[in-house]
Amino acid sequence: MEWLRKWKFWMLLLTASGLGAACFPMSGTGQSDERDPYFLEGEGREASKDFLGAAEAYHRAIENNPRNASAHKKLGFLFSQSLDKPDAAIYHFNKLLEYRKDDPHADVIREHVLRCRQRLAQTLSAGVLAKQTQDELLRLTDENARLLKTVAALNQQLHHWQRVAQATNAVPVTFPSGASNRTLDQGLSPLPVASSTIVTSAPPAKIAAGPGQREPSEAAVSPPPRLVKTPPPTMGTATNLATKPATGDRGRYVSYKIKSGDTFGSIARQRGTTARALILANPNVDPRRLKAGQLILVPQP
Repeated sequence: MEWLRKWKFWMLLLTASGLGAACFPMSGTGQSDERDPYFLEGEGREASKDFLGAAEAYHRAIENNPRNASAHKKLGFLFSQSLDKPDAAIYHFNKLLEYRKDDPHADVIREHVLRCRQRLAQTLSAGVLAKQTQDELLRLTDENARLLKTVAALNQQLHHWQRVAQATNAVPVTFPSGASNRTLDQGLSPLPVASSTIVTSAPPAKIAAGPGQREPSEAAVSPPPRLVKTPPPTMGTATNLATKPATGDRGRYVSYKIKSGDTFGSIARQRGTTARALILANPNVDPRRLKAGQLILVPQP
């Protein structure tokens, strides 16, 4: 009977060991991991280039056994090569090295982890640079818009002042007869002041000298010349003031129409007077700007 009890004991022990192996599969051997139906499905999908379906099947195998190192290994290679997800590849490769430390491809797995980290760092750096570039582009866009507004405002002011300058230059200022009209851009001359004209009165009648007396000379009996003030011309009028002598002096002057080539000197010689007398008789006429058809006053000799 003793041997029977021992036999039962060993049978119970073997049964318990079998149940434990079924409930908690050992990782590291790879044989039990690769017999998982989802793992086998993942291999089939991967062979047919259905990488997303294969990844889904391997994930289900890991759900059945979180320590399924073979499924982690398959997912690591899928994410590092076919699906281009270096962060997920790093996770599954690390799980593989954790659950299967004696994997024959451990060194190759570590190299893949290093490459995935480098790719991930490059992606993050490119993202940071892209963010900085985008911020700089936005700043430059705002600055460009502000400068465009400033230029538009300055152009508007420039056009305004150009119109003001053109309108100002178009307003003529009329000077006395004989002088040309000048615009304000050439500078305004001061207002003309009252001019003085020396007018010689008619000599008195000669007095007959008595016996033994000499007749007085004309110079001795002529009164001194008197000063007649001419009022200043009004701005904006075109009246030839030289043709309007003071009342009472019309008999001492005659009008003369300027001909082409005339000068005060030639007119004075023709009329028996002097150029100075012509200038005094025509204070508002510029001798250097005589025009044909212009009327002036010529004092009678």
